[in-house]
Amino acid sequence: MFVEYSVGRFYDDARQATRDVLNKGHVPIITGGTGLYLRWFIYGKPDVPIASPNISSQVWAELENYKYNGDWDAAVKLVLEAGDPNAPSLPTNNWYRLQRSLEIIKSCGSPPSAFQMPYDSYKEKLNLAATDDCQNMDGMQGGQFKELEYDFICFFLSGPRLNLYRSIDLRCEEMLSGSDGILAEAKWLLDMGLLPNSSPATRSIGYRQEKLLDFIHDAYHDQSTTLTVPEWLRMKKDAPNRQEQNEYKTYMTKNRYFVKPEDCADILAWIRTEGNIAGTLPTSHCSTL
Repeated sequence: MFVEYSVGRFYDDARQATRDVLNKGHVPIITGGTGLYLRWFIYGKPDVPIASPNISSQVWAELENYKYNGDWDAAVKLVLEAGDPNAPSLPTNNWYRLQRSLEIIKSCGSPPSAFQMPYDSYKEKLNLAATDDCQNMDGMQGGQFKELEYDFICFFLSGPRLNLYRSIDLRCEEMLSGSDGILAEAKWLLDMGLLPNSSPATRSIGYRQEKLLDFIHDAYHDQSTTLTVPEWLRMKKDAPNRQEQNEYKTYMTKNRYFVKPEDCADILAWIRTEGNIAGTLPTSHCSTL
């Protein structure tokens, strides 16, 4: 039996891990991560009702046939009529969010949009502007972090665009055809008995947009010759580059400090050499951070 690992469970586990590290007298360092998970970790959980087992079962029963038949539009119409005006804007085939929306409506009579996300309240208060050099930092030192549970300091590390694009191209090839790539992982998930769009793993980024599981599943079971190869299997690497540009602009509005490569060259070198130069970082670079 698979137990779904939600962002809520991640928040609880990550905060507990943070407390454990602090209790030992150390400073937690959180790296990487999906934006949603990082926002929850920093700003907290939204005050959205948790559905009872009875309501969850009701919602599952209502959506089961739509999901089985792949009738996304009809399911969206159902949730729209139930009271969520934003249902049509959900990403196609994101059944988890559609189900969660209906659960919230049945739990309290209001759609998810009625509950403000903690991050949004901070964003409105700060009215952050996208800048390359963080020239407005003096105006951001105010009350934002005093109201948070911890004093978070966020960094965004980037590098020359050409090097970044080359790295993305190489990473795309590794993610696709490597021993730990998405094709090998998708086969592993199918061998475990997971069907497309049946769990968080099979609904995650890459699987959901490109229907890779459907493609591999059909390749095993469809005897016709009409299989459609997903876009990313055709190695159109300009798509990740566009995504990187969008993510870069997004992070510019959300992070407090941007660090140029020359400002943290020694730190990056330490990371690349797995700590071989630990303890030798110049204080000038440390003070920059």
